[in-house]
Amino acid sequence: NMAFAMPAEESELILTFAGDCTLGGEPELRRHTDGFAQTVEREGMAYPFSGLLPLFSADDVTLVNLEGVLSESTANRAEKQFTFIGDPAYTEILSLGSVEAVTLANNHTMDFGRRGYEDTQAALSAAGIGQLMQDQVLVIQKDGYRIGLTASVFGLNAADQQQLTAQMDALKALGCHAILHVMHAGVEYADQPSRQQREVARLAAEQGATLVVGHHPHAVQGVEWMDSVPVFYSLGNTCFGGNRNPSVRQGAL
Repeated sequence: NMAFAMPAEESELILTFAGDCTLGGEPELRRHTDGFAQTVEREGMAYPFSGLLPLFSADDVTLVNLEGVLSESTANRAEKQFTFIGDPAYTEILSLGSVEAVTLANNHTMDFGRRGYEDTQAALSAAGIGQLMQDQVLVIQKDGYRIGLTASVFGLNAADQQQLTAQMDALKALGCHAILHVMHAGVEYADQPSRQQREVARLAAEQGATLVVGHHPHAVQGVEWMDSVPVFYSLGNTCFGGNRNPSVRQGAL
């Protein structure tokens, strides 16, 4: 039993997509004076998105890629080159920055194990911030109109494609007027999209996505039309605490 509001005759729904946001960084950088934690302590929680607030506050929903964990615990640290973690209180940075939703479909969500992932979800839920994962869709609603979002990480194998088909069907059944796909794929710091990115974009477009937006490369990549579907391959960084001095300083919205 589901009641649907009838759409208004005409409505404008504005979404802003932004790139990689690491609210925190490697645990060893917490005490570093020009690291993320010390900067936020010095400048305040509103500082990281202060330059983008006029844009982010003027839309209906801003979605960023939250690349890293929000947890008190560094216990289950993954054995990999970079692991990113920040204080669960950093959800306030998102709220003050008018970021209403994040995608957790990326390669840093599990940097601190299942516990880190669950802590991140709990912190975001408590702050009322929407979450998009590969196995969890997001629906945005306004004036009776609905937009669905799906996500993928590093390609779409046969099982992923099956899941995406099921998600698309469910979102259409929910009355979504458009479905957008957010992909995490490609090669870091490459200026051109990879075959993997093109393949994901093509599959998402074939499934009925009306827009594909990507990240992971930490650099801005080009835009391509697949039939009538615009594909933004990589938005680059937006608010990145993962490096103290990132080599690439361009981001796209």
